[in-house]
Amino acid sequence: MLEYSTNSLDGMITFDAVQLTNAGTYAVGVSNLLGAAVRLSQNAVLTVLADTDHDRMPNTWETQYGFDPEDPADGVLDSDGDGVENWKEYVAGTDPRDPTSYLNVSRFGRSVAQATVTFSAVSNRSYTVQFADAPGAPWSPLQSVPSRTTNRVVSVIDPAAPNPTRFYRLAIP
Repeated sequence: MLEYSTNSLDGMITFDAVQLTNAGTYAVGVSNLLGAAVRLSQNAVLTVLADTDHDRMPNTWETQYGFDPEDPADGVLDSDGDGVENWKEYVAGTDPRDPTSYLNVSRFGRSVAQATVTFSAVSNRSYTVQFADAPGAPWSPLQSVPSRTTNRVVSVIDPAAPNPTRFYRLAIP
């Protein structure tokens, strides 16, 4: 049994150091502070991909893009010269052989009442849009975007009155 405790309200759970033996079907039980079960989810399948060289890229993905699943050094290389290491390209769901494929905000709009951040979301990836009200200020989450099984365009609205000095970034949890 995998166990994880969180006070987060965003509905996302991340497990670190999952082993191949943890693959299987799971249901999530949610309880309140008194321990009473509030809700049990439907079953979800956890697939764990082998990473022989421990470079944070699964063997199947490395083989797909022509990397060596036995070479841990290829994870920190930037094979397409776009400034993003190969393992980060895997996490973002971008193509490590294409310098035009990278995680980015595709459109930003601002009106009198709100700001909108738009980006292309890749299937099976979750995202967080973050903001900071000044350069060097700490980043705060604006909205979590859960993963889906298809690629799509996502628009996140910041309902706060637009601040001309507010900065936004797209992150992958």
